[in-house]
Amino acid sequence: FKNAKALSQFSFKRLASWNLILSVISNSLVLKLDFCDRSFINSTTVWFCSDLGPNDVNFLVLDENGNTANCNAVLVVVDLLSPSASCIPSFVVGLSNGSAQISSAQIDAGSTDNCFVSSMILDQTIFDCDDLGSNVVTLTVFDSSGNQAQCFSQVIVESFSPVVANCQDIDVVLNGSGIVDVDPAQIDNGSTFDCGNLSFSLDVSSFECLNVGPNDVVLTVDNGLGESDDCTAVIQVEDLIPPVLLCNTSVQINLDANGTANLVASDLDNGSFDNCDFDFFVANTSFNCSDLGLNPVVLSGTD
Repeated sequence: FKNAKALSQFSFKRLASWNLILSVISNSLVLKLDFCDRSFINSTTVWFCSDLGPNDVNFLVLDENGNTANCNAVLVVVDLLSPSASCIPSFVVGLSNGSAQISSAQIDAGSTDNCFVSSMILDQTIFDCDDLGSNVVTLTVFDSSGNQAQCFSQVIVESFSPVVANCQDIDVVLNGSGIVDVDPAQIDNGSTFDCGNLSFSLDVSSFECLNVGPNDVVLTVDNGLGESDDCTAVIQVEDLIPPVLLCNTSVQINLDANGTANLVASDLDNGSFDNCDFDFFVANTSFNCSDLGLNPVVLSGTD
């Protein structure tokens, strides 16, 4: 078809069998050829997305004298245009039992194609506790010809399950210095949150001799995401260490003019000690002339 004038943007290649292949850039075509005082007319001039692929067509050749001839050709309609991918800016998803799943349809904001969208794929659809916060996902949109386009969205993962604080009462014992420190985890009795990573704190965690007995404390359980819960427990502080009594082995007291004398417990103390405060005493503190000489006495102490 030398010197042919094509009235469109499309190209033809002549084959020995007179079959023609048409590469189509858009989704429709109107075609007319005129050369060497002859007209070469395609029997079908408009092409749509439904015609993608090879199509059998018939071409009619008409000269200026009204003579005609025709031939068959194969017309291949090709879609080279990529889809238009459109994503929503952000999407919030809540974890349930520590996990969540989304679909590409939840991220798509109306992606289109000059023919039709065949599929959409997200690079991430399953989220867990490690994904708490903002996550960028990619939506890839495909058409039936394999063309593709991408867009991006933020998936904000949250845990809608509340922090639940559970407390237990405990008993603690003062040490030799009269103090005891309580780890907040000792008060925890299985506090829960979907994603773990809980931290614990007590309003009072150090106790001394003045705290012997029951003490109300508040345990605060925090998930590190600005969510927390409180519960109350009782810490029973005990002192199980008895005083250590050190006695003077020999104490002398003198009778007064009335023949009497009184013994003070501290007269017998020789550096007794305890982890807390204590009192000591003796059972026999009064003496008279009948007690002249050696008298056994016992020093006792109570904290």
